[in-house]
Amino acid sequence: MTENYNYPVPDVSNVQKRPADILFPDRIPKMKARVCMTCSVKVEGFDTELAQKEFLISGMCQKCQDSIFGASEEDSEEICMITFG
Repeated sequence: MTENYNYPVPDVSNVQKRPADILFPDRIPKMKARVCMTCSVKVEGFDTELAQKEFLISGMCQKCQDSIFGASEEDSEEICMITFG
């Protein structure tokens, strides 16, 4: 099933090495292959620009980011509207 994302996978050709790459040496190769660092699933896109930027730091797909950081702001607003009308 393909998600409909608002933001494409960003260009990673200029991603810089980070000190954490000592612990995670496969971060940049996985990002270039568009594979999530956490779950190894193909990265298709992102819901927000912030999630797109987070990918450049962590290499995590949208679902892994959501599971770690919680729901997006849009999701939170929708939940509030459903819950509180």
